[in-house]
Amino acid sequence: ADLVLKPGGPYSNYVRISNLSSITGNVYITVINDAGQTATINLGDVAGQTSNSLDARASTTQMDIQAIYNAAAAKGLTLSADGKLRLVVDAEVTAGQLSIQTYTVAKDGNSFATFN
Repeated sequence: ADLVLKPGGPYSNYVRISNLSSITGNVYITVINDAGQTATINLGDVAGQTSNSLDARASTTQMDIQAIYNAAAAKGLTLSADGKLRLVVDAEVTAGQLSIQTYTVAKDGNSFATFN
């Protein structure tokens, strides 16, 4: 995900990960700040996620970017420049069978935009 909005910024930003494969696998999220610094977290490190793995054909709940950033910050990552982030998601599933969707909600909550 090349564009993830600033945690705590004016727009709510959410991420959803889907396992399109027929096998269960652990999921890892590498969070990258504007300066290129990284922290890799397990899916279960994100508040609201109950496991490090994602079942076959399953999706995560909608994860707020703040929750993802908080998990990365616990491993020492800080925001830099404009505070935007990038995410690289890997999983122990069949190659090409992982999907990540990001979307942001308008300030008034009446519309949203998706980014893939």
